[in-house]
Amino acid sequence: MAPAYHTSAIHAIVRMVNWDRTEWDHIKLNDTEIESLTFRQLQQEFKLLGVTERALRPYSCTSAVLPRSFDEYLAS
Repeated sequence: MAPAYHTSAIHAIVRMVNWDRTEWDHIKLNDTEIESLTFRQLQQEFKLLGVTERALRPYSCTSAVLPRSFDEYLAS
């Protein structure tokens, strides 16, 4: 995010979330770096509104090297 728009974007997100809080149970901010300055500032702004927040670590995508054939797989 361009630094010039950082604070404006955070305030816009918080205003949107606060706009009609009675109509939703939760929001999900996917692909958000929970260690980032932006996310920490969002958390602070939400806390000022009295919004309860919970940050979950993203799912990790594991991988495996597959054998060349099904028979090799069965043998492993």
